[in-house]
Amino acid sequence: FATLSAEHDQAAHATKTLVSARDAMGVALLSRRTKDVDPEIRRSCFEALRRWAGVSPETFLNPQWTRYLHFGLSDREPKARSAVLAALEELLRSDSSVMPQEVQTLVEHIRPRIVARCHDTDPAVGAAALRCAAAIAARNLLGEDDFDQVIDLIWDPNAQRHGEAAAFISRFVLSEDVFDYPASGLPVGHLLPTGSGGGGTAQRRIMMFLQFLGEYAEGHYQLADRLVAATWQRASCLEDWETIASLALPGGEYSLTGNLHTA
Repeated sequence: FATLSAEHDQAAHATKTLVSARDAMGVALLSRRTKDVDPEIRRSCFEALRRWAGVSPETFLNPQWTRYLHFGLSDREPKARSAVLAALEELLRSDSSVMPQEVQTLVEHIRPRIVARCHDTDPAVGAAALRCAAAIAARNLLGEDDFDQVIDLIWDPNAQRHGEAAAFISRFVLSEDVFDYPASGLPVGHLLPTGSGGGGTAQRRIMMFLQFLGEYAEGHYQLADRLVAATWQRASCLEDWETIASLALPGGEYSLTGNLHTA
C-alpha cells in the first residue's frame, strides 16, 4: 500500500508540474501571438484554442483561456473572428444537459456579442455566429429578444447566413425539426427520406412553414423565395409535390384559404 501511495503522490506531482508548464507556455504564446500583426498567426492561435476546447472543455472554461476568445471576437480579420466563434461553438456544444457555472457565466458575457456577430459584415462570420447562437439556444440561455434578431436573418440575401438561420428556426422555432436532409444536402441519385411519415407529415410541415411566413414576413410574401432558398434540399416536405398541389389547388379536401393560401 505504501508503494502505491508513493507512486500516486509522484504521479500527482508530475501532473501538477505538467499543468504548470502548459499554463506558463500557453500564456506566453497566446498573450503575444493572438495580437500578432499577421492575421494568419492570430487565426491559427484561435484554431488551436478550438481544438483544445474539443479535447478538454473543463480545463478550457478557465477564464485564463476564455479571455482570449473575448477580445478575439473583435479581431479585425474575418477569418480570425470565425475561428473564435468556432472555438466558442465547440465549447458550448458539449453535453447541453451539463451546465457548470463556468458555462453560464461565459454565456452571460459573450451572448450579446455573439448575437451582434450574426449580423457581421462578413457572411462567413455571421454564419459561424449563428451556429454559436444555436449552441447557446440548446442550453436554454438565449433570450427572447435574441431570438428575434436571429430569426430575421432568414430573409438575408446571403446563402450562408440565411441557411444557418433556417437551421436555427427548424430546431428552435418550429414545433418540430423539419430538416430531414443532411446539412451537406442529399447525395446525387439518392431518394427522398422515407421515414418522415408520408403525406400527413409533409402537410403538417408545410403548414408550419406557411404559418411562420405569415407571422414573420409581415405581409411581404415576396420574401417566400428566400425562405424556400434557405430550406431547399434540407426539408423533404418542400419536394412533396402531391401534397403541395393538394394544398394550393382549390376544391381539395385540404385546400388552403385566406392568408395561408396567399403565402
